Amino acid sequence: MTLHIGMLVFSGVQQLDLTGPYEVFASLPDTNLHLVAR
Repeated sequence: MTLHIGMLVFSGVQQLDLTGPYEVFASLPDTNLHLVAR
């Protein structure tokens, strides 16, 4: 079963707020990451 993770990108978000968690989640097996923005 694939795990889907959405990370919210919004005005004023700091790069480190996304980069760290993105790298950790990307290393998980059977995981799809989605950047969600408006």
